[in-house]
Amino acid sequence: MATRDFNWDLLFEILSRADLETLRKCRILSRECNALTYKSTFLRSHCERTNTLCRYLIHSLQQGRSDSTFSSIHNPGVNPKSISFDFLPARRVRILAGADIGLC
Repeated sequence: MATRDFNWDLLFEILSRADLETLRKCRILSRECNALTYKSTFLRSHCERTNTLCRYLIHSLQQGRSDSTFSSIHNPGVNPKSISFDFLPARRVRILAGADIGLC
């Protein structure tokens, strides 16, 4: 059986520039490929190279007072006030979770 030499650095470079849908499909190639895409160094590179915002919305409601803020681990230079949520319906919206392809 022939040995397979594979350049994981090259795959890192290619996948770190791929869109999220392609990245999701590539995760099923192998366990190693899947693990690569979840490493913090990969996630940071992917966000920078694809201009993807990785942010968490933290919302609290205490004593009738509502407060929201953004937190980020990958894009510290992006101003959270510049993010528009105009695409959300005008009625009350409840976001239950976020995934690598959007809000749920």
